[in-house]
Amino acid sequence: MIKGIFVVGCCLFSAFAFTLPADDLHTMSTDVAKAIYDSNWIGSSLSIQKSMVIMMCRAQKPLVINVEGVLPEITCKFYATFLSFTMTYFMTLRALIYRYND
Repeated sequence: MIKGIFVVGCCLFSAFAFTLPADDLHTMSTDVAKAIYDSNWIGSSLSIQKSMVIMMCRAQKPLVINVEGVLPEITCKFYATFLSFTMTYFMTLRALIYRYND
């Protein structure tokens, strides 16, 4: 029983270890457009203004890490949902095992 809990804990920690950097990448990529918009580029030359507008347009869609058809975008929100579903399945399985052992 203790070994099983340890294995599940290690798996959940490794999933969290992959989720946290992916969530940071998502957050930082959304902050790029905000940083460009807040910079002092309005009074600069026309070529710099065009470059800034292009960068803002490209930064509107955040960078995400996902596996098409298997995993949605990996963020802390995904990890919380994954953890909730995992606990639900384990509690349901535990209830079924106790019911059939009685």
